[in-house]
Amino acid sequence: PVPYRANSDPNGIRFTSLSNQGTIKVFTLDGQLIRTFNFDNAPAWVEWNPLTSDGGDPVGSDVYLYVIENDQQRKVGKLMVIR
Repeated sequence: PVPYRANSDPNGIRFTSLSNQGTIKVFTLDGQLIRTFNFDNAPAWVEWNPLTSDGGDPVGSDVYLYVIENDQQRKVGKLMVIR
């Protein structure tokens, strides 16, 4: 769900309707890459739970940009995290 409310949804954020392989990158609004997911032969979704950076630090309440890419397409969106 967007906005994601950590207190009411312990399951994290789920990226759905994905192709078989690609990447998901999550950025801060100022362009800092905080999380990368690579998927290959994945199910139709990738779950971000717990909401942490690639370094393992929890992400704070903020608006983030995500980019989902594969060889043929690219999707960009926003998500909001409320802690």
